[in-house]
Amino acid sequence: MRFYFLGTYSEIGLKGMMNSSFSARKTAIQSMLRNIDGSLLHMSYLQGEYDVIAHIDLDCYESASGLKSVMTLSGGWDKLLILPEMNIDRALASGAKLGSYILPGTE
Repeated sequence: MRFYFLGTYSEIGLKGMMNSSFSARKTAIQSMLRNIDGSLLHMSYLQGEYDVIAHIDLDCYESASGLKSVMTLSGGWDKLLILPEMNIDRALASGAKLGSYILPGTE
């Protein structure tokens, strides 16, 4: 499964970045991902509300959740979102099979 991680550094994380580099951060993430058979597909630093985005391949959502927990507990992040990729055609096909949602009180 593929995921996007979108994050905003905490004050501690920003201070640490002043003594780091893109290459060092990329290596640190790749090292962590190897421990769970994951891979970093792409990583970019951003301007605006979010500081970094990473496109990551993992075996399941639970692995993504574990990665988020470890990163968040480091204190280096104020905000860290997990955005799983989805197959829109499968979602639309499921929606077409479901029929209509019965509103509460109209059962």
